[in-house]
Amino acid sequence: MLALGAMACAWPAAAAPVRVDAVEVELVSEAAAVVPGRPMRLGLRIRHDPDWHTYWRNPGDSGLATRLSLDLPAGFQAGAIEWPAPQRLFIPPLANYGYEGEIVLPLPLQVPAAVAGERVAFAGKASWLMCREVCIPGEAEVALELPVQRSGTAAPSRFAGLFQTADRRIPRERLAVRAFSQGDTLSIGVPGRPGGAEFFPYREGFVENAAEQVLYAVTQPAEGVRLAVRLSEDGVRRLRDSGEALLDAASGIVVVDGTAYEIDAKPSAA
Repeated sequence: MLALGAMACAWPAAAAPVRVDAVEVELVSEAAAVVPGRPMRLGLRIRHDPDWHTYWRNPGDSGLATRLSLDLPAGFQAGAIEWPAPQRLFIPPLANYGYEGEIVLPLPLQVPAAVAGERVAFAGKASWLMCREVCIPGEAEVALELPVQRSGTAAPSRFAGLFQTADRRIPRERLAVRAFSQGDTLSIGVPGRPGGAEFFPYREGFVENAAEQVLYAVTQPAEGVRLAVRLSEDGVRRLRDSGEALLDAASGIVVVDGTAYEIDAKPSAA
């Protein structure tokens, strides 16, 4: 018991990545130090073996979203994971929403104005589902220790590039769109003339995740495009039974010409 207690207090300056089956995970920081009173970001770094994937907040037709629970020092507060837009992962006849390769799932951290000591230790527990032809649940204890910098701006860490890559896929703005449903089609009206658009729903069960999403040019009632997304049988029933279900079905993000936006949908008459 004494040995275990000593190990628990011996926080490494840079905790080693944890390897679990086909995935390597690690708690990382965007900055190389903690500056009292300055917000920062931690993140769960995930490196997948080739052809393996983990899941977005809505996993699609199967799977489980990745989770990270942090044990923070007194005065620190963590926000929710900032989810980068996923990719559709096709496993015919199904499709899932997730990530391959190497990614970081960032989360914001509020740092108190007063931080005791010269180093700060963070710990947490990550859990995920990794899949290729089979799916394997994984979990790991993760830890990170950072020095305290009393003034100025902390230098970027060696993982800052992963945070920048994630930022390019995180929806930072809301996009006003029009939503309409008819039969088994949910139509999302997007302004402008983008060359491509893809919808990722927050709510499970409303759409056929593997179905082709088709983009049409429109001129009425205003110039823009219409992204046609096929509803599932359950989605058709839910929209037929409740007028409020339309906004639930259209809740999510849309990636327009490579930029992700959170949808701010309003019902449309046509």
